[in-house]
Order: sequence, then structure tokens, then C-alpha cells
Amino acid sequence: MAHEGFGKHVYSLEDGDLLKILKNCEFQLLSSLSCLIFIVYIAENIYVMVLAVTKLSILAFYLRIFQHQVFFRVAVWVTAVIVIFSTGIISVLTIFSCRPINFFWDKDIKNGVCLDVNALAYANSAMSIIQDFLIVALPIPVVATLNLDQKKRVGIASMFALGGV
Repeated sequence: MAHEGFGKHVYSLEDGDLLKILKNCEFQLLSSLSCLIFIVYIAENIYVMVLAVTKLSILAFYLRIFQHQVFFRVAVWVTAVIVIFSTGIISVLTIFSCRPINFFWDKDIKNGVCLDVNALAYANSAMSIIQDFLIVALPIPVVATLNLDQKKRVGIASMFALGGV
């Protein structure tokens, strides 16, 4: 799909690139629009997981760097549990956002119903932003207690903040 243009900005695609993707979907007995919506459904679920794995990798990095600060390690583990728990909830809500599930991409199904997808996206974004700020702020108290001059501590804290951004 990436070879056909999926994942690229629409303005950087050549004319007709998206049609190749839709033609590949026709072999799966879905209409072109249904296929595109199905691809969005899959990408949406993968995005939630990739976001969580990225945050967990940063937290694992913190655990490796700050091995002797017990309170910090507990804070990192609590943050990891929050990330895992919230990702689990958002993932379940995203996967089962429509009943039946295939109503997400096939609106011809009778009596299908969906959650408010925009509200779910806003909830995911809000939770992600809160987690991002928490992950960026975690090392600041530890860096503040380092036996270094003020300039070096500010530099180290800026390095962690820049990495979080």
C-alpha cells in the first residue's frame, strides 16, 4: 500500500495514485468507498497502538537511565500502567466503535449504530496530551537534584524536554 501512495500527503501524490489502492480493494468484494473506510479503520487502530508503544519505549529509557532513584522508578511504572490502561480502553472503544463492527465501513447494514467517532478522537487526543506532559515532566525533579551547576541542569532538563517533544 505504501508503494501505491498510502501514507503520503495527498498533495504529494500523482494523479490517479489513490485509484490504484481502491482497485486493489475491489478484489476483496468491497466497494471503493467501503475499502477506503476499511483502510482508515485499520490505520486508526494501529495508530493507537503505535502511540502507546512509543510512550512505553521512552518510559523504558527512563528506567534504564535512572536506575537508583526508587521514587522516580515507581512514578515511571505508574505512568506506564496509566498508558497501558488508557490505551486498552481507547483500543476497545475504537475496535468496537460500531455495532456490528463492519458497519464502520459498510453503511448498508440495517440497524447498525456507531459511537461518536469525533468524541472518541478528542478523548484519545486529550489523554495522549496529558500523558505526553507527564512523560516530559517526569525527569525534571531528578535532574533538579543532580550535583551540577545551574547551567548544566537546565541543559539536561532541556534535552529531556526536547526529546519528549
